[in-house]
Amino acid sequence: MDAVCPRCKTTSYRNPSMKLMVNVCGHNLCESCVEMLFVKGSGSCPECNIPLRRTNFRLQLFEDANIDKEIDIRRRILRDFNKREEDFGCLRDYNNYLEMVEDIIFNLANNIDVVETNKKIQTYKEVNKEQILKNRNQEKLIDDLMFGEENAEQILEQHKEQVKETKKTLFSHAGQDSKTAQEHQIVTPLLPDTPYHYKEITLDYLGPEPPSYQMLEDGGYTAHILKANSGELAGGYVETVGCLRAVQEAMMGLYFNPAAPPVIEHVNKFLARKKKERHVTSNQKAVIKINLKPG
Repeated sequence: MDAVCPRCKTTSYRNPSMKLMVNVCGHNLCESCVEMLFVKGSGSCPECNIPLRRTNFRLQLFEDANIDKEIDIRRRILRDFNKREEDFGCLRDYNNYLEMVEDIIFNLANNIDVVETNKKIQTYKEVNKEQILKNRNQEKLIDDLMFGEENAEQILEQHKEQVKETKKTLFSHAGQDSKTAQEHQIVTPLLPDTPYHYKEITLDYLGPEPPSYQMLEDGGYTAHILKANSGELAGGYVETVGCLRAVQEAMMGLYFNPAAPPVIEHVNKFLARKKKERHVTSNQKAVIKINLKPG
């Protein structure tokens, strides 16, 4: 199948020397379109509008650009997630670690929970900073011993010096971070406070005073109520609560009078407002007063 540039529609059949370039988001462009994209110095992906740099593009090696994307993500993730089996206490922990790494690569390659995955990666880097640098130095030492042209003793000496320098930089950065944290630490002033004293809530039932929990139990009102199970008891609920609430709702509002002074005062305000608006006649006012008489 001929390769096609999605922007200029040039195919490898028409231009055999065409090279496709793939970026970090997995979308490809031909080399000419990439040069045109960065004529003004910066550009974004034509398909997903992600801001890109010229260095983000690399030569596409596979027919499917998603394969190149996954290989680049895997190379970048394994640079930091470089623990080995001997770094774990058992094989199960090492397998769980490998499964976590594959989940991270899969999420980034398929654009699944990208923000949360990047936060997870950043947290891992901060927690395992020393372990990551240690494993990188060991890998570099092995590569230098296998493919380097210098003497093995010189390579070991250079490796020891690099390890010392990395330790110094780690400790210096840690000291600076702690110093800046102390400088920017906000001291919360202590305000004078008084201890809390519980005051029993007084409720206006507009009716007879409901009985207490003890009166309900002594009167046998709770004998025919479904007992609370262990889960309800653990949550603080007892059967007397439902019984007391039902009795309160039955007695609440029995003494309520719609012609009470607050209601009459509200009606008088309403009539005064309507009188100003000249919408209430004397006959309407008389009818309202008749309806407000008790009985």
